[in-house]
Amino acid sequence: MSWLFYIKGIYAFNIYVFILCSLFTCVTNSILILKLVKKDDLLFNNPQFYISAGLLVFMFSMSAPLLLMNYMVIHNFKILGKYYTVFSSIVTVIVNLFYIKAFLCSKK
Repeated sequence: MSWLFYIKGIYAFNIYVFILCSLFTCVTNSILILKLVKKDDLLFNNPQFYISAGLLVFMFSMSAPLLLMNYMVIHNFKILGKYYTVFSSIVTVIVNLFYIKAFLCSKK
């Protein structure tokens, strides 16, 4: 199990740990959202829903680009790096909107 935490160096992204962490995060947040759906009538007024939904959106949308990170770095594809930067910025804005909504729900 210790091979999962092997650091490949400064120019390589360790995809094995990322896959495990993203799967764990997605499963955990999916379970939480399912429990909230069963328990809460006012789902869209619950800040836990927006935080979990934001994490799910981030992990699902960033999994493919981050799994291709080693390929992009090794083969020096600068154009893919630019697309990755734009894509990750858009995803970050969307996820932050989920977090802002969660913060506004908790103030009510």
